[in-house]
Amino acid sequence: MIRFIKASKYIICVGLFSYIVSSCDNFFNTAPHDAITPATFWKTEQDADAALTACYNWWFDQCTGPNYIFFNDCMSDISFNRTGSSSYKQVATGELNPNKVPNYYKYESIARCNVFLANIHRPAFGNEEDRKNMIAQVRVIRAWEYLVINFWFGGIPLITEPTATAEEAQVARSSEEEVKNFIYKELDEAIPDLPDEPSEKGRIAKGTALAIKMRAHLYYDDWKEARQAAYDIQKLNLYELDKDFIKMFSLEGQDSKEIIYADQHIEDLYKFITVR
Repeated sequence: MIRFIKASKYIICVGLFSYIVSSCDNFFNTAPHDAITPATFWKTEQDADAALTACYNWWFDQCTGPNYIFFNDCMSDISFNRTGSSSYKQVATGELNPNKVPNYYKYESIARCNVFLANIHRPAFGNEEDRKNMIAQVRVIRAWEYLVINFWFGGIPLITEPTATAEEAQVARSSEEEVKNFIYKELDEAIPDLPDEPSEKGRIAKGTALAIKMRAHLYYDDWKEARQAAYDIQKLNLYELDKDFIKMFSLEGQDSKEIIYADQHIEDLYKFITVR
């Protein structure tokens, strides 16, 4: 009887230990509630839309952010940055050095676009035209990012697939001409899949892509193609010059027909990042 009791206790103890181990194992494998994982994402059309929004977020938060054009003026005869809070003042004063260079060389947005394009085939879509529209939007964003970096640095690594390791990211530098042709090709292939008007404010439609195409050709002195892109924008019959130029920069003018694209965010919920 005593041996049986001891054996029973041993068996009970082992069973309890197995339960604890099993419970701990399940605990550590619990999916996070405040983040996404590759195992649970890319399942639905809503997942794809969330990933698309992430590409937009970085489009205007890094080298091409809302201050991009303003600070470019500070590196010309048009404007001057007096504050000294960024490296742009050193351009005008002639004090620019390798430690104080405007940081336009970033691949965060391109990386997000590459991840999107590598996985967008996975979710089921009720309408395949919606998938093609999303793909086209992301290709335009990636083309714009490459346009900016290629323009400033004259040839950069052309990365079009997600990279998982540092070794994979060590891509040889492409020529400026190769990157330029990639930009042209991306825009030309994306534009036919975009609607004339966006599904909602802040989304890229045909006019936005054509405007980027026009600027790209202007950057590289391809005047004929730039003019054709401008004509194609006019033929959409969606845009016209606003009679009140100042009003466009107020809430009252946010629906102005002169605006081809406007970055959108929710007031008081968006962390504004100043380009430095």
